[in-house]
Amino acid sequence: MSLLVLLSYYLFPETGAYQRTTNGDFISDMLVEKNQEVRDIELRDESDQWLEPWNSADLKRLCLLSEKKELGREARESLLAQVSRKKISNSH
Repeated sequence: MSLLVLLSYYLFPETGAYQRTTNGDFISDMLVEKNQEVRDIELRDESDQWLEPWNSADLKRLCLLSEKKELGREARESLLAQVSRKKISNSH
């Protein structure tokens, strides 16, 4: 008997909330073998790993800069520097 269990919670309008515990043996019996022809991950180009710097149009579109209140050059550059070109990381 496996010590592994999967604890799940479900919420349905008709029946309400309930909890279910699934035995690890049941889970392992249901697993299928890995298909060796299918890659685990599709790598993207290096250029896809970087976000483009934000510009004034982005700040307006995201309501971070109102049309009524234009920022001075230094303040705008500071704000853009805070949100610009961050590398997307898959590490947690």
